[in-house]
Amino acid sequence: MIEQFETKLQVLIQHFHKYNRLTESNIDRLIMEDHNVVLELDEDVIVHGTHGKLVKARTSNQRKLVDLSYDKDMVFAIGPAGTGKTYTAVALAVRALKNKEVKRIILTRPAVEAGENLGFYQVI
Repeated sequence: MIEQFETKLQVLIQHFHKYNRLTESNIDRLIMEDHNVVLELDEDVIVHGTHGKLVKARTSNQRKLVDLSYDKDMVFAIGPAGTGKTYTAVALAVRALKNKEVKRIILTRPAVEAGENLGFYQVI
């Protein structure tokens, strides 16, 4: 446990020395991550959204998804609801559309049985 604390503290110190800033969200994210420490950096920007809002990878798994998208034609992401899989995938799709790498985005969702919850969707 002490080794984990020392590792996380070193990451915070390195981040501060490199970028000369440290935000509360950086610290919160670092504390909540069990492994693969990733802080929000400027190069984590996936796409510039409306009104200049930046869409970024916020967790280590989102960062992995973004990194894999550079090397692979197709990437599958599975995991619990609310972890940002769809959000990250749509941001990557919008980036590809803005960069004219694709002509359109097609969104689909799986068929689920009545009453089953699927992430933020609820089938009634």
